Parts: sequence; C-alpha cells; structure tokens
Amino acid sequence: MSEYQWVEFRAIESPLDSDAIEFMQAQSSRAEVDQWRFANEYNFGSFRGDWREMLRRGYDLHVHYSNFGNRSLCMRFPDGFEFSEQVDDYTDGEQIWWEADETGTGGLLVIEPEGDAGTFEPIWNAETLASDFEALWHMIRRGDMRPLYLAYLGLCCWEVVDPNDESGESEASSEDEEPPVPPGLKQSHPSLDRLGEYLEVNSFLLEAAAEGSAEMQDTSLGEEHLDEWIESCSKQQLAETLKRILLSPEGEPERTLRELTAQFFPSQSALLSRRSSTELWRLANESARRQREASEAEAARGRAERERLAIEKHEQQLQIIAEHPDATFRRIDAAVGERNRSAYRRAAAELKLVQEALGPIFARSKADELKNRYPSRSALHAEIRNALDG
Repeated sequence: MSEYQWVEFRAIESPLDSDAIEFMQAQSSRAEVDQWRFANEYNFGSFRGDWREMLRRGYDLHVHYSNFGNRSLCMRFPDGFEFSEQVDDYTDGEQIWWEADETGTGGLLVIEPEGDAGTFEPIWNAETLASDFEALWHMIRRGDMRPLYLAYLGLCCWEVVDPNDESGESEASSEDEEPPVPPGLKQSHPSLDRLGEYLEVNSFLLEAAAEGSAEMQDTSLGEEHLDEWIESCSKQQLAETLKRILLSPEGEPERTLRELTAQFFPSQSALLSRRSSTELWRLANESARRQREASEAEAARGRAERERLAIEKHEQQLQIIAEHPDATFRRIDAAVGERNRSAYRRAAAELKLVQEALGPIFARSKADELKNRYPSRSALHAEIRNALDG
C-alpha cells in the first residue's frame, strides 16, 4: 500500500485575516489555503508546518491522518474558554493533553494516539474528517465533554488478554478510575460516531460506559427564551449585539447563541462514577457475551425454522407423488431423454422420492425398466444405484 497523508486545518468561529493567511501559505507550497481552511494530501513527503502556531494564529481545528499510524485531532480554544479545568480531567499527558496559554484561559487540546502502520484499521474519506469533527469543537466549547470521554475510552482504557487464560477472557490493563462521565453518552451524534471510528472505540465498552451517563437536557432555544432575553436588554445592548452579528456574520451568531444557551441552560454536571478500567471492560465483555449468545440463539431459531420448512416441503412432494405417480414417471423419462449426467442425477433423485412415497417395489420396477431400455448407459445406471442404494 502506498503512503497517504491528509492534513487539514479549519477556522470555525471567524475567518483569518490577511496576515494570518500569509503565514499559513508559508507553511506549505502545495496546500489549498484560504481564510477558513488549509488542506493538503501527501503521497510522498510530509507536512512540515508549525501546526501549533497555525492554531494560535487563527485556525480552530486540525486533523492529521496517515495510513502508517498518524491520526491526531487538535483544537484551539481562545481566551474566555470556561472549561479548561474540566478538560484536564480527561487528559493523560501522553495521548490526550491540554497546552494552556501563558495568559488567559485558552489553550490547545491535543488528541494524538500512539501507533504505527499496523495499529489501526485504515480510515476512508479522510478528507471529510475535519468537517465531521467541527461539531466536536462546538461541544467542548460549551462544556460538553463527550468527545473527550470517548477519547479516554479509545486511548486510555486499555484491555489485555491473558495468554495463560484458556477461556480467552480479557481484562483491563490497569485499575485507573474513569474520568467524570458526561451526560448524553446514550444519545447518538454523527460527529461522535466518526470520532469513535477514528479512535477505534470498542462499541461494547462505550455501551457499558453509557450506563453511567445521565440523559442530556434539551437546550433548544425557543421564542419564549428569546423574548425574555430581548426584554432584559437595553436598546444599546441590542444594537451592539446586532452590530457584532452584522460585522462578523460567520462566527458571531454562533457565539451569541452559545452565550444565550449558557444563560438559560446551565451546563450539566458530569457524574463521578469512578469505575475502574477493569470494571468497564468486565461490563463490556458481559454485553458482548450477551449479544453473542442472542445472535447464536437467533441463528439456531433460523436453522430450526429452515429445517421445519424443508421437512414440510419434502412431505408435500411425497404426497403429490403418491397422488400423481404418472406425472413423476413422465418427468423421469424426460430427464433420461436429455442424455447428460446432471439430467440422470435429477431422474435418480425423482426415483428416490418415488421410493419414499410409494415404496421400494414401485421405484425398483421403474429403475429396472430404465436399465432394460438403456442397457449401455452406465452413467444412468450409476446414478440410479447411488440414489436407491446409497
């Protein structure tokens, strides 16, 4: 397989200015660069740009994927980010870490699995990863830690198999306690699903972990919320808000909605289940065993039903032969008349059914008739013998 790399940066809240674009263009001579996006595909060579500085100078999200082990996801959160302490609960300092800015509350969130060419399965459509992951940036920006908990499951909650255990059962590699369990793990989201695929999160492990997750509250803003907010604002505040939105239509509406959502719907607290890796994997393996047993039971029911239908069909065939033997004998004669091995085999199978439906005397009588009529057709004789005596 040839080498393949995909490198992409995305600006989410606001576009880059001309100085920032000039800096980004200097990071690669072949990349597609504009105020919202930097992207390049590599089939030889590698990206040598300063990804940290690119995030600090305007881009908010960065993806680097290769088919020989790289699959990083980095996000930049600006000063004013309220959840840096919560983010730190999900880091391990090796594959997930937070690089705080020297001043303010902003910083870089880095998810960078350790691996090589044989560690992960290939990812298809890598060019859609960054766009698929934009929603994860918005989640974390408003305090939804599901992406980070998913990263913990994929990268920090390890499982090993004891080679001396003949049962093949698995166990976790450590007793480390899980981080706080965010609400909403039971609720599917396309971006979370893609992240789970990207980090190869075990589906049974996620299902087990989700049992400790509360339902996520509905944070949809309705007219009543907007009416209440408008009434609480002065004319000057409303004018300033409108001006900001009109001057920055790309990012300001999202920022305003986020602030309003936080005002009406305080962030839900994550649950401190503190289950160990061993406990999570035990629950995951139990779930896998139950699903396997259910699948095996379903397969057994399917086999039994197919066998019942086959027996029923066979009995109907025998009943038809018993009621209309002449029609069966005509089919046998017609098959013999085709003068080929497969037709002889078909005729012999019909004789076998005659034997079951009418008894051996009728079948032997027809067989002797055919042998006497075609004494030199050894293939026909062999098929009849195999069917009636086999």
